[in-house]
Amino acid sequence: MAAEVIDTTSALASFLNDLPPCSGPRPNLYIDLEGNGLCRTGTLSLVCMFVESRNSVHLIDVTRLKHEAFTTAAKNGYTLKTLLEADDVVKVFFDIRNDSDALFSL
Repeated sequence: MAAEVIDTTSALASFLNDLPPCSGPRPNLYIDLEGNGLCRTGTLSLVCMFVESRNSVHLIDVTRLKHEAFTTAAKNGYTLKTLLEADDVVKVFFDIRNDSDALFSL
């Protein structure tokens, strides 16, 4: 399975717009963050996301997109920020401690 690199706002908006419904009791999104010294004082470089219902892997390039990685909106209104903050979307993170610290602080 090849991973799709998302490094433009148009590709990110398209990815978010094409996401299948993610709400429900079963997780559909599996997420890991990568960075340099990932925590509140480090850097966030990539958001790696596996979408189970599509059996696809997506690498969102935060280094290139910067703040727009979290604020670019799709036609359906989703941004990466709203998706990550959605209470009705079950998400699986792997070792959330540093990832959570980085997302909250950076």
